[in-house]
Amino acid sequence: VIVSAINLGNDALDFFNQIGEQAQTKDLPVLLLADKRQVHIIERARISDHRKIITMPLKVRELRETILQLLQAKSVS
Repeated sequence: VIVSAINLGNDALDFFNQIGEQAQTKDLPVLLLADKRQVHIIERARISDHRKIITMPLKVRELRETILQLLQAKSVS
């Protein structure tokens, strides 16, 4: 799942964090996109091996590598 806080702001953060709390979704790999100036969102996001944040602007290579890391973390757990 990829969630963007760029336009959705705190709603995206709430969704990102809720996915990690619910039994049915807590193991899903999730990527939160945020603007580097959205410090309040970055600090409040609950990350783990399979839940990451990428700040904008991003490079396609960085996005691809992070997605692969999330999928590998999911397959290990």
